[in-house]
Amino acid sequence: MAKPPPPPPKEGGSYWCKDDIHAYLPTKLTKLTGTSATVSDLTTSRTFTVPAADVLDEIHSVEHLSMLYDDLVKMDEVHKASIIDNLRRRCASQKIYTSVGDILIAINPYKMLPLYTPQVIEDFIRKDPQDLYPHVFGIAMDAFRSMRTEDRCQSILISGESGAGKTEATKQCLHLLSEVALGDHGESEMTSIENKILQANPVLEAFGNAKTVRNDNSSRFGKFTQVFFSSRYSICGSATVNYLLEKSRVVNPAQGERNFHVLYQLACSRKKFPQFKLNPPSEYKILTTGGEVTVAHVNDCKEFDELVQALSDLGFDETTRKEMMTIVATILHLGQVSFSESADGEGSTVMGAPLPGGRRRSSVSNTRTRRKSVIEQSDKSTSGISMAATLLGVDQSALCECLTHRTVANIKANLDTAAANSARDSLSKELYGRLFNWIVLRINSETETTGSTANLKFIGILDIFGFEIFAINSFEQLCINFANEKLQQHFTSHTFDMEEQLYKSEGVPFENVVYISNQDVIDLISAKKSLFNTLDDEVVTPRGSDTGFLNKCKSTFKTHARFGADFKKPTTFQVNHYAGKVSYEVASFLDKNKDRMLDDLSTLMKTSSIHLLANELFSGEVDRVSEERTSTGKYKTQSRKFSDQLTGLMSMLQSTQPHYIRCIKPNPTKTPLEYLGHMVEEQLLYSGVFEAVDIRKKGYPFRLSHLRFYRKFWLLAKSTVESPSTIKNWKAACSKLVVELAKISKFKEVGNCQVGNSLVLWKAPQEHPLREARKEVEHTAIVIMQCMSRSSRARHLNKQLKVVRQKYNTSKSTRDLDMAIDGWNIAQAISFRNHDVVRLERLKYCLETERDLEKQFETLVTVDLTEIDENFEKLVELGREIEMQTDLFKRAEALYEQVAEKRECREIFRRNLDSADPSESELSDALNRLHRLKEKYGDGMGVEEEAPALQLLNHLLKEIKLANDLINTLGETAFRNKCIPPTLNTEFLDKAVSETTSHGCKKSSTRELLQLAAYTSKIRAAACQAVADCAAHDCVSEVGCNPWASFDSMAREKSDICDLTSEHALSAQNIIRAEVELMTSLCKEFDNVVNHLKASLDEKPCPSEEILRAAIKEAEAFEKKKLSTVDLVKKEKTHAETALKRVLKEKELMHNVTLALKHERLGPAESLPPGTSISTSMLEGAIKEANLFGITHPNDQKSLMHSRYMVRLRRTVKEVVVFFKRWRRSVGDEFVAANATIETLEGVLSEKPRDMDASLETEYVIGQDVSLRYSVVEEIIKRMNLACDAWNEEALNHHVYQCERLNIEKSDNFEWRESLKKAHEVLSIVEALREGLEKAILNANRQELVESLASAEEIGYDKPVVSAARDLLMKIDEIIEEASAAIWSLEREIDMLPVITRATSVGYNNSHIELLRTFIGLPLDKFLRMQLDFAEKAGDIDMMVETWIRLHDIIFESSGNSYEFEFCSVLKSRDEFVGRRWDDPVPNSRMRRKMEAMLFHTIDDLRSPLTKLKSGEKVGVNCKAKEKEVARIALLQFKNVMGYMGDRPSMYRDVFIDEVIRLSLENPELQDETFCQLMKQLQLNPSAESRERGWHLMEVCIRKFPPSEWLSMYLEGFIRKNGHGDLVCHLSTTILRLGRHRIHDEEGKKTVVNLKSAEMLGSGSLSGWLVKKAGGQAGGKLSSNKRRFFVISDDTLSYYKSPDNTSASCVLGATKVRNIKRCYKTSADSVEVTGVAKGAVANVNLIKTQLSFPFIVETMNGKSSLLCADSEDLRTQWVNVVERARDAFWEKEGGGEKGAKPQDDGKNNGAGIWREAKDQNSGKTYFYNTVTMETTWSRPNNVDNVEVLVAKEKSGRDYIGNQVMKPFDDEIYEGVVIEYLKADKSADLPELFRIKYSDGDEEDVELFELEAAIKFYKENGNVETGMKNMKLN
Repeated sequence: MAKPPPPPPKEGGSYWCKDDIHAYLPTKLTKLTGTSATVSDLTTSRTFTVPAADVLDEIHSVEHLSMLYDDLVKMDEVHKASIIDNLRRRCASQKIYTSVGDILIAINPYKMLPLYTPQVIEDFIRKDPQDLYPHVFGIAMDAFRSMRTEDRCQSILISGESGAGKTEATKQCLHLLSEVALGDHGESEMTSIENKILQANPVLEAFGNAKTVRNDNSSRFGKFTQVFFSSRYSICGSATVNYLLEKSRVVNPAQGERNFHVLYQLACSRKKFPQFKLNPPSEYKILTTGGEVTVAHVNDCKEFDELVQALSDLGFDETTRKEMMTIVATILHLGQVSFSESADGEGSTVMGAPLPGGRRRSSVSNTRTRRKSVIEQSDKSTSGISMAATLLGVDQSALCECLTHRTVANIKANLDTAAANSARDSLSKELYGRLFNWIVLRINSETETTGSTANLKFIGILDIFGFEIFAINSFEQLCINFANEKLQQHFTSHTFDMEEQLYKSEGVPFENVVYISNQDVIDLISAKKSLFNTLDDEVVTPRGSDTGFLNKCKSTFKTHARFGADFKKPTTFQVNHYAGKVSYEVASFLDKNKDRMLDDLSTLMKTSSIHLLANELFSGEVDRVSEERTSTGKYKTQSRKFSDQLTGLMSMLQSTQPHYIRCIKPNPTKTPLEYLGHMVEEQLLYSGVFEAVDIRKKGYPFRLSHLRFYRKFWLLAKSTVESPSTIKNWKAACSKLVVELAKISKFKEVGNCQVGNSLVLWKAPQEHPLREARKEVEHTAIVIMQCMSRSSRARHLNKQLKVVRQKYNTSKSTRDLDMAIDGWNIAQAISFRNHDVVRLERLKYCLETERDLEKQFETLVTVDLTEIDENFEKLVELGREIEMQTDLFKRAEALYEQVAEKRECREIFRRNLDSADPSESELSDALNRLHRLKEKYGDGMGVEEEAPALQLLNHLLKEIKLANDLINTLGETAFRNKCIPPTLNTEFLDKAVSETTSHGCKKSSTRELLQLAAYTSKIRAAACQAVADCAAHDCVSEVGCNPWASFDSMAREKSDICDLTSEHALSAQNIIRAEVELMTSLCKEFDNVVNHLKASLDEKPCPSEEILRAAIKEAEAFEKKKLSTVDLVKKEKTHAETALKRVLKEKELMHNVTLALKHERLGPAESLPPGTSISTSMLEGAIKEANLFGITHPNDQKSLMHSRYMVRLRRTVKEVVVFFKRWRRSVGDEFVAANATIETLEGVLSEKPRDMDASLETEYVIGQDVSLRYSVVEEIIKRMNLACDAWNEEALNHHVYQCERLNIEKSDNFEWRESLKKAHEVLSIVEALREGLEKAILNANRQELVESLASAEEIGYDKPVVSAARDLLMKIDEIIEEASAAIWSLEREIDMLPVITRATSVGYNNSHIELLRTFIGLPLDKFLRMQLDFAEKAGDIDMMVETWIRLHDIIFESSGNSYEFEFCSVLKSRDEFVGRRWDDPVPNSRMRRKMEAMLFHTIDDLRSPLTKLKSGEKVGVNCKAKEKEVARIALLQFKNVMGYMGDRPSMYRDVFIDEVIRLSLENPELQDETFCQLMKQLQLNPSAESRERGWHLMEVCIRKFPPSEWLSMYLEGFIRKNGHGDLVCHLSTTILRLGRHRIHDEEGKKTVVNLKSAEMLGSGSLSGWLVKKAGGQAGGKLSSNKRRFFVISDDTLSYYKSPDNTSASCVLGATKVRNIKRCYKTSADSVEVTGVAKGAVANVNLIKTQLSFPFIVETMNGKSSLLCADSEDLRTQWVNVVERARDAFWEKEGGGEKGAKPQDDGKNNGAGIWREAKDQNSGKTYFYNTVTMETTWSRPNNVDNVEVLVAKEKSGRDYIGNQVMKPFDDEIYEGVVIEYLKADKSADLPELFRIKYSDGDEEDVELFELEAAIKFYKENGNVETGMKNMKLN
């Protein structure tokens, strides 16, 4: 019935509209006219106009446009437009896979997407398929599941155009199968079948793929890969069939395309094969014909390396690989060979072949050739033919002959140039084709199964060329398109024909689907009357041609609907394929169909010296396939071969259950995620997808046979239907089951199931409820079966273990080996190993060994003592090891002991003969013992070492005598009278040394003595030479003079030389030590004298009389000691005496100046009337004399300067008096001159020096009075005003003084008074300014300097003090800038010290300078820590990073190998990593290999994480589930790491890096695991490329997230060790930015302290001093060496000696959190210290001063630990942490441990015995369990028989024994001594045991604590406890 036509479109409605790009768009119709319509795109709101006819079906539900349907069958509206639009939107969302029922549509995205990561693979393997999205992995998993459930072979048919992504889909299918079905092929993945299957891809791609105009990696061949599975469904092999390699591409690639990849790869990697003499690819004709030499984003050299690696993994050895590349290189060289016509025009020649022309004789009949060949020269052709012949291993002339001639009827015929070119090309194509076939066969042999494949199931994956339509289509395109027609027929047959046939046969209702059949096209190409048969006929037709073939086709098929011809292209014909009309160019059709080279060339190749060529390619299976013939004996044509292959392929596919992947090419330009709808529509149309959607929508996709349907679902209604065992009519039973299920509410849809004749069929609505209900039933049944199976297995196992235990006990008591073997055989069948099995294994070994030894001892006990050898001794030792007790063994043991003394003597001889220090006493004793043995047992007891030992003893005795003589000589040649001469006679000592040396030194003591003697000679000579140099040199005047330098260097060696401990060395050391002390004493005294003399002469500012006299006196005293025979300091003392004389002379001259000053002193001004005589001659004479001598002392120079000033003053005063005397007698010029003298005097007075003596000050005042006396008031006022204007402080002082003396302030003259007032004001300002400047300069205060200089500049004050202030301010600014730079640079020597020196020189200081001084005084590590804190406060991340790195430089330099990766605490132990159980006596070989490779590069997947992963959840079921999930993700992460590094086959490596980062960020607990995995893969990694990628991934991870505190140092150490300093900077930056270097305690989270980082940074480290207190004692023990570093975890507060190592092996003590009584703050003053040693009080006080923020942790047994933090916040934080941890273990009422379950009864059933005891502190009764150690204050429920602990009556102290217990319940110590201690009767304490620890501490514990520890370790066999005099319950 035809569908009614759709209603006409209406405005405002939503419709599908045709589009040129997207094919169809969802639009809204806004305007409609007769011929056009205006619509708006519903997706982009774009408005445009289209023809009215382009408006199509109405969109009924616009909301569905936002839904991305993953299965097209689920769409409500199913037609072309909705399908195309859904695919477009999915592609835009990067969802490239879409389902059509069981068919997958795959759109090529042309970019890498994260769709193939290990996480995705894991999801498709483990999750329910219904919960997953469409994916190529889903198709592969469906095939695998179907193979297992239906027991049928499967096939995956991947089809599509060239460039649609078929090859990539094939790879992904293989990758998924290799993961889901791993075979058992040994340890290494790289040798497994799975990996070889994957590694075959890069090999086949290199040799079979090429760049085309449509695809950069187009498969130019087809392949069908069968993956075989064993009965356990693991991969056991594979086989590949290749189809139609496009060999014509080898010699003539099409325009815009490339040749096969391997040709370019080899040419680019030519340096690796210099013998091939290859050139770059651009120089080869066959590589440049297509115009494309390179491919974007493809590195041919890198691809070649991957090819070589893949070949190696596939088992191709180096020789084979080289021969393969030889053939490829040959093809390149053959392409360079060219031909030319011969000189006579009859035939052709190889250009450049070095052969003479002339006639050729037939190689068959010896007849002459019909034509001649002439050789011409060409460089490329010459090298080409030469290298081709060399590489082919054939004669060059023979190769030229075969290329230019052919044998026809035993006659050699010349070939013209065209034929010669064809022969050359045919050789190249044949070589390449056979090489490719051989590679496929070789890969098959490497991956083949061990047995027959007939009974094996397989999954076949077909990756065959897609439908091709090029500008020029040839024979290859016809074959390719024919293959696609056959596959399309298979698809339609399976999808449509078989579906319809099934529905008809079952008699169920269905709707017909119309589809296009292509059978007529297949018949046109390959039927009896077909194109292929016509072509084959033309091949065998004499003088057949391509034109003849075309004409026959046109005449034969001119009426065929699928055949056509284009009259515009007369050399072509057309075939109308299912995918479109294709025009084929017939040129070369015949040659390509024949596909054969000349017989002469084939024969020549068989004579090659290349093994691969002669014995593989041209013989055997490859040759058989290439030379395959028909039944008539003719060679098969290429079309016949291909047709036969396709027929076989179709037959195989028909026998399998197919799964389809339709690959779609979305655009022709390979643009990422670009979607052209019309192109996609065309591919979907011709591939039958639209019809598939239709039939899947209308049909019944789910079907089962009656039997299987009933058995699968009858349990869903088992109460109303019969059991399958009683059913006879299965169809009726199924009908009833459907009816009954439909009655159930949740199965109403099941009523629509169709019960056919043999099948039950249903649709998706019925499938979902059936599947879910089936899952529930399966789950319930599986749980019940597991419970029953496990309980049955446990009962059976218990019975077997009882038998094993019985046989062990019996065989042990009876020493019955057979019974032990019987028990062992039973134990072997048990997978569980308990203590009885381990003991039985040991007993069996002992009894077997005892049996073997008995047989050997029967013979050995009868031998003579002299015949006993080492083997006998080994047997006796072995018998002792197995505790053998037989009589025969005792006899053998007695015999063995008789020769023990002989063996011991021999060992002594050997040891001394081989020793570098033999012992004469040992040798003498051994010789005497051996002599007694020989006397008793005969000469047979002698040993061959006896004679050499006797000779050695004689040598040693003589050596000892010579050594004693040498010691005497040392004493006799010592310095006489303790006086060192300048020369030394060493004749006697040298002679003694020579005699001892020539004898030969066997003893180390003699060698040491010779060392001492040599040292004595050297140091004596050095001392004598120093004495001579002292006498010859002047150490004061000669710069750098150090006569004792050589002696000093030798004297420093004394500590090494004089630390020898041998007997002779000790004897000589006293002599040498006395001499060295004498020499050293002389050296020191000489240095002291010279230094004092130098110091006295260099004293600043000049030598002092007292110091010079003291130095001279010391030198004289040194000379009187007579420590040497010469005068050592004579010259130096002369310098000091000369300096003393000069000092005395200078003192005398200055005394004369002082006398002259006093003698010519000025009197008062009133006493200087005119005419008074004022003299300065005496003073001037004294000054002149002093100046001539040269005064050097600064004080004297100052006095001399004052004296010169007084001369000027006195002279000027005299002139004033004289001139005014004249002035009174005259006027005019005399008056002017008088005023001038007054002005001169005023100037002298203004230049008054400072700091003059009081007497000189008096004369200065007289000068002022003189000036005032003879001055005029107006002149004074005038000069004062000028001084005010000039701000001249000195002049103002003088003139103000004058005015005050003249009483100007009371004058009637107003102007004078105002001038004086102004002068006072200016003077006060100037004085304040000067004082401010001087104070600022003195204090070096920058602020004061700035302010004072501003004031001076404001008033124009410019004096020397201002210039000094400016200079100082400039220096201070420079210092500030340099200090800031120094803090940043961290260079102490270069920057900090100069800044501090400059600052000190000017007296400047600020916070930066103080910080620098603090830095300078610190050790470098402390300095850097402070610098880091400073940078952190400043927020300067760059400075923090640089400081952090330098600090870590110091740490790693001093830590040695402490931070080796293997020592990291986050790693599992090797036993944990391999899953070794505690009761495994010895790891097996496989375990050992895994343990050894745990931290080194591997190519295998991890089976266990490397680190101890923690989920972060609270303890419980969720925690374990989370940890299990994290462990699973960790294993996936390792696959990501390996995938990115290239350690496992992968295609999209760069995708893995995103997955690594994503998983790490989503799972923070995985971050350390990621870093550890990277370090593992980088250690001993043989691949440079893998290492490079690994380090790149490491850098990315470091930038994204930091390691934890426990791993960061080890990671940094690993990076530093491998020389990647740049990563250290990145790591430091990441850690510091995220604050991981600090300690945090977030609320609600477990507190974790990284002691290394904390202590290293000096912030937040928790350290403390232990206060050990016994129960009831008030005091404790506190000592300076008990500082400990603490860390708290879930249940333990542990402490360590150093923060540098906090591993379990270094723990010094630990307190269980449950034993903590309380934690509280305290102060240092409240710490009571008792029991401290008398001399240690100072240390204790020092410790108490360091207890900045102390607090106490007190335990239940009375022990307290005094801890301290670095801040109040940290102390509060820690107290809260400890209290919270304690509360988690104890109930609020003080009851039992949380979560502890009371025992149901008091029986000793393995749960322990409850005991009653008293608390030591409170006396309160509590109860504890002896095994579980549960403790509670109240009596346990349901426990009646509680034992009461009663003190045992013992007296005194009984020594118990020695044992190492680690860990102890409450403390962890090493080296423990246990003593029994009876408490005082008055003390209300239980019986105690005192524990003495290795560090000197003692502690008293109760009996139950001791019992628990001993019991635990005895049961686990970890310690052997030797208990004496004590019985433990």
